[in-house]
Amino acid sequence: MISIFLPHLLSEEPDVQFTINFPLIASSAGKRYYAKVGRAEEKDQYFGEAESLRAIYEAAPGLAPRLLASGIAGEEYPSGRWKPYFLSEYRDIGSLTINSAKLLGERLSKELHTFKSPNGYGFSVPTYCGATRQDNGWFDTWEECYGTMINNILLKLPKGVRYSELLHKGDEVRTRCVGYAFKGENELLR
Repeated sequence: MISIFLPHLLSEEPDVQFTINFPLIASSAGKRYYAKVGRAEEKDQYFGEAESLRAIYEAAPGLAPRLLASGIAGEEYPSGRWKPYFLSEYRDIGSLTINSAKLLGERLSKELHTFKSPNGYGFSVPTYCGATRQDNGWFDTWEECYGTMINNILLKLPKGVRYSELLHKGDEVRTRCVGYAFKGENELLR
């Protein structure tokens, strides 16, 4: 499995030794990396995670680990199945102090949520909220993007009394907090 990551690691640090204890890889120079290989059916999750890290790093460098490599590998697997892989910097993130939490919140609001890519707000690939696939697209405003993301998650909940309160709260967040209301009928309440 190291053969997938070694070329990328050596391009970062050409003259060091690496100690591997997956998912962590440590270099003799003191840097640490996060590496993982998934199952073929997890390809979309890996691509979504990679795209998310790229976007966060572009909008707010240093806020999230920098993605070093991602893709599909397969020739070294006896099954012949191609598997997704992912390599990034490793950040050991522990509990936040009040001041560090405040700084994180400021960076999220001032850098990440105000950054508009050349395509607008959003992603070109599906991302995931846990195991829930989040269909994406490009939007002209952050409010439209985030409101659509919330709506997509809520639309995946089963209809009926059990989730009616959650659906109403989700719609309230979209319309009052995010400030984006869908044009036409509210799909959530049908």
